[in-house]
Amino acid sequence: MAARRSLLLLVLFVFVAGCAPSDVVVLDKIESIADGHGFAWKLDPGTYKVDLTASNDGVTIKFIGCSCPGASQQTQTFSTICELTQTGQVAIDNPSMFGTGPGSTVTVKITRLGRSA
Repeated sequence: MAARRSLLLLVLFVFVAGCAPSDVVVLDKIESIADGHGFAWKLDPGTYKVDLTASNDGVTIKFIGCSCPGASQQTQTFSTICELTQTGQVAIDNPSMFGTGPGSTVTVKITRLGRSA
């Protein structure tokens, strides 16, 4: 009887664990952003982890369509977890220095989390 119960619990655990949502990388790329330019990516509703590194003076990060904090000052590193309740965007900009500033090479990884933050 105890063996059957243990086996049933093991099968139930494997079934539930196997059905749990998993994290999905939706963007993993490196981009060169010229002075005064930027990029934006669409995000469907969900919970996301955003990780970024940038060279030179850094970049700014802004979330559109939600109240997630970005980085209004130039930064070389950024990491946050953000929940979007509607379709939105994450925008990354290399602010202009009158067209004479350095470009920035940026790595961006956006992961849609399979669980709530």
